[in-house]
Amino acid sequence: MRKDGRVDAVTPDPRLAQAEQLKLMPVAIMGLRAQPLSDDAGYLSIQDNYDDHGLCDMSVTVSYTLWDAADDRSKFLGGLEQGAVEGVVPGSVHQYKRPRWLEEYVRRMNYPQLFEAVRTTWTRDAEAAQPLAAALVDHANYVLINQFRQELGLPQESSAIPPMMLTEKTVNGHAEVQIEDSKTAGAEIDTDPYIYAAGVEFPSGALMTAVLPRKYLHQLELRFAARPQGRGSAA
Repeated sequence: MRKDGRVDAVTPDPRLAQAEQLKLMPVAIMGLRAQPLSDDAGYLSIQDNYDDHGLCDMSVTVSYTLWDAADDRSKFLGGLEQGAVEGVVPGSVHQYKRPRWLEEYVRRMNYPQLFEAVRTTWTRDAEAAQPLAAALVDHANYVLINQFRQELGLPQESSAIPPMMLTEKTVNGHAEVQIEDSKTAGAEIDTDPYIYAAGVEFPSGALMTAVLPRKYLHQLELRFAARPQGRGSAA
């Protein structure tokens, strides 16, 4: 990265550092099961906390690009150089080289995004772990507040944090969630007009929560699986 904070041709792909960080996750990182219209490009949100005994909790959230059935993804990166791509700084006549990973990211933004769609949460001490219903509500509210501000009539300033939209009263704790090829006891929120949410607590104590926009549900298969990249031990 340049001294002025701008990304240039030699700025490393942040996914490389994330791949190293993911090795610390003690459980499998969950995601949507591979399917034709959604793509996990490796853009993750990772949070971890430490205490005197080491890693005490960690969460990894996977976002997805949603493709149209007519898209020819073989041409998605067509014309991109292996190293860097000519770019123009917004508001400037100066050209610079920007890395291929950034060009890919920019192009992906032209497609619908499943923002922070599937989250895996691990907590070392069971007594400190958040219950599934609370974790599902927190994840759902996070997506609503960050992706549906206009629909909810919220101020556009991201610093203006409104009260929570959903509470644990909205959680159905007797739902079934498809994990791999089996239905697993879990929880869901199926009453919100903008999102659908589902979650599972695994025998290890790890949680999976998923929050998906309702407007894209018809394009998705609601089936989850261990993410093939960066996975830890089985959940």
